[in-house]
Amino acid sequence: MKPRTLVLVGLGFVLLVFGLVAPPWMAQWGSTAEERARTFPGDQYWPPPVSQETRAITVRAPATVTWEWVTRIGQGRGGFYSYDWLENLFGDDIHNRSDLFPAPTLGVGDTIRLTQAGYPGARPGFTALPVVGVEDGRSFVLMGWGTFVVESLAPDRSRVLVRERPRHPASAFEATVRALVWDPVHFVMERQMLRGIRDRAEGVAPDPLGGLMAGAGFLAAAVAAAILLVRRRHPAWLLPSVAVAALVLVSTGGVAAALAGFAALLVPGVLRTLLPRARWLTFLVLLGAVLLVLLAAPDAYLALGWLTGAVTMGLVVWTGVSGKELGTGLPLPAY
Repeated sequence: MKPRTLVLVGLGFVLLVFGLVAPPWMAQWGSTAEERARTFPGDQYWPPPVSQETRAITVRAPATVTWEWVTRIGQGRGGFYSYDWLENLFGDDIHNRSDLFPAPTLGVGDTIRLTQAGYPGARPGFTALPVVGVEDGRSFVLMGWGTFVVESLAPDRSRVLVRERPRHPASAFEATVRALVWDPVHFVMERQMLRGIRDRAEGVAPDPLGGLMAGAGFLAAAVAAAILLVRRRHPAWLLPSVAVAALVLVSTGGVAAALAGFAALLVPGVLRTLLPRARWLTFLVLLGAVLLVLLAAPDAYLALGWLTGAVTMGLVVWTGVSGKELGTGLPLPAY
């Protein structure tokens, strides 16, 4: 099978997964049929036509403890207990906390920020969401996001549920963007938030080794890609990566985010150097593969770090040994 055909098959697979297979699973992750059928506080704020998403997780901790962690979400507060490296990559300045810091009781009229106040495009209702309903110890409604519910299952077990009611896409283009970009990324971040709430309420400490291993993978990818681009006389591809990494470091202090962004932005340069044709189709397939990893991996940062490092170093080693362009058998051109 020709390389272009393989790429088109891969692209078709990605469209099938994110267009048909994944959406129902993402929309109901962790929830039961009874929970999905139930009316939640705040449903009245999102009248039809809307769809419905209900995600949930069980926590081995009292509901009172779980509630304290849930109500501390927010930028400048406890963070979102998700992949702060990914949030910081976009300059959000999110830093997840692992302590129950002193915080006032959440009430109607309070605001939970998604980004810092000076973030480009920041405005009330978009990046600063108002709390429009609270049942203390049980639920709160965050306009622009959804309803957060904590239920007691037993003295030492509780349940966290998030109900969202997004409006239907207004066009085919919006539906495509949501299916291939927004919905998978939002799901991955929210699922990790639920896991983060669970781990903190249960007192599970994060594993520092995982972060170090992921960082090693991204670092290996960055070094291998940089060497390749310099040797092939395309050092200009390094400039966007350096600029983004510097901006992330200055604005958020996120070392992990800066390293991941630096490595990821070198991918187009590597494709430009090693692939003679069908580069953008290949890039779309790789983007789909990244989203699949995010959906499937228990720890996306660790999985992406090792995947990025292994693939980049593998490409560099293969082309260095064979001296050929990928997918052709022809010698690499001299630049």
